[in-house]
Amino acid sequence: MVCHMKKSLYGLKQTSKQWNAKFIEALLHASFKQSKYDYSLFTKKEKVKIVVLLVYVDDLQIMGNVMFLIDDLKKILNQNFKMDDLKELK
Repeated sequence: MVCHMKKSLYGLKQTSKQWNAKFIEALLHASFKQSKYDYSLFTKKEKVKIVVLLVYVDDLQIMGNVMFLIDDLKKILNQNFKMDDLKELK
């Protein structure tokens, strides 16, 4: 009997690298730009509207000045990853 893994598992050496690559690919596909000074910082600007995403290990902080851009980002993340929305930062 052979089992084929379709997903990476926690604890494997390559897990975080693969997750990060998939995460960056999803954000770049959604027109976000990765900061060249801090690789955990992503931004998306539309004229005066902005949304900022900061990655810290496996937590994401999302900030912006227009709620619909934040909601769009959450939809994109939900389509690509299993995540929980903890609402406002405390």
